[in-house]
Amino acid sequence: MNQFFRLAPAPAIAVVIASIWLGGCATPESGSRAKVLSLSNGQFDQTFGSGWRPIFDRQEYGEAAALIEDYLRSHHELTVGHRSSLHLQAAMLLALEGRNSQAIKHADQAVCHEASPELGQSWNDAVAATRAFLAHVRASLQACDSTNDKKLSRQKNEPEIGGD
Repeated sequence: MNQFFRLAPAPAIAVVIASIWLGGCATPESGSRAKVLSLSNGQFDQTFGSGWRPIFDRQEYGEAAALIEDYLRSHHELTVGHRSSLHLQAAMLLALEGRNSQAIKHADQAVCHEASPELGQSWNDAVAATRAFLAHVRASLQACDSTNDKKLSRQKNEPEIGGD
């Protein structure tokens, strides 16, 4: 009987360790993911050292992209421009891991089909060039370059604002 009492704690300790190892535990990191996902877009995407950027800084690109995907799923209030920007960020992060087919899907979703004050006039050109680069489609990339050359040429010939 005395041996039974000495051995009883061993299985209990083993069960506790196994449940922590298999099921995880409530760590500060697991709680911080929820906090990060609750950030405003400005804090999540536009603030250095905040949102997905600390994960990027640790070179955990796939994890940063997954966090952006979760953020997109949970923030339906985002403007079209903010959604497009986040999709392009996710595309670039996935590309850094060599996951080009997944990156291309995000690049396709980054195309903006309506005017957006958050994005520049050449936004879709930049997205198209990124997509062509990821897809290794040289002709599409050259077409993007040609389009940009024409735009630059027109801009050079336009008078400066406030000029004579």
